[in-house]
Amino acid sequence: MKEDNDKQNITIRFGSWDLPMTVQRKNEHLYREAEKIMKERYAFYTGTYKGLATERYMIMSMLDIAVRLAHAQEKG
Repeated sequence: MKEDNDKQNITIRFGSWDLPMTVQRKNEHLYREAEKIMKERYAFYTGTYKGLATERYMIMSMLDIAVRLAHAQEKG
């Protein structure tokens, strides 16, 4: 059971935000990969659609990621 309680403090950085989190050590790589995906999608939308509000870019990025997740779940 110690493995289930093995926690680690990490900081996810996105733009000017630092998001401190406590995660299970075995899942740290998932959070790091999610951070990378978030940054990639955000960069895509800010580069493709100029002059929009930050919130719009974030919503577009979240929707993109959610659709990809739904598609992956649909495939099984």
